[in-house]
Amino acid sequence: MKRLSLVRFKQTPFATYGRLFAHDGIELCVTIERPWVDADADGKRDPNVSRIVPGTYRCICRLSPKRKYPVWWLCGVPDVTLASFPDEPTATTCQIHVANLPGELKGCIGVGSGFGVVKDQPGVPGSQAAGDKLLRDTQDVDELELTIEDAFLARAA
Repeated sequence: MKRLSLVRFKQTPFATYGRLFAHDGIELCVTIERPWVDADADGKRDPNVSRIVPGTYRCICRLSPKRKYPVWWLCGVPDVTLASFPDEPTATTCQIHVANLPGELKGCIGVGSGFGVVKDQPGVPGSQAAGDKLLRDTQDVDELELTIEDAFLARAA
C-alpha cells in the first residue's frame, strides 16, 4: 500500500493550506481545504463546512458519480457521512479531488499545482492538472494510506 502524507502548514479564516507528499518525501501537489469550523463548540467539526480531523486514513479509488472521474475516498473519517460502497462499508464522502477554492469543497481535500489567486481569491490554480497527476502517480494501487498532520498547530505551541 502506498503511503502519502498531507502536511497542513497554514490556516486562515478562508482556508487551510497544505502540501501532499509521497512516502519518499517528494511533493505531489498542494492542497486546499476549508478551515476548522466548530460553531457549537462541541469539539467536533461542523459537517460540510470544516476540514476533517488530522489522523491516518485508508483511502480507496473509485469513480465519483458526481464528478464522473476517479477520486480517492477516505475511509473511517469521524463525523463524516458514509459513502455507498458495498465492498467498503467504512468509506466516507470525504474525497481528494479537483478544486481550486475552499467554497468548492464540503469537507473534502482539493488539490492544485501551486498557490495563487483564483477568481480574485487565494486558492490553488492548476487543480485539474494536479488531480490528473495524482491519479497517474497512484494508478498502480487500489488503496492508499494517508496521514494528515496540522503542522501549523505544532508551530503555535
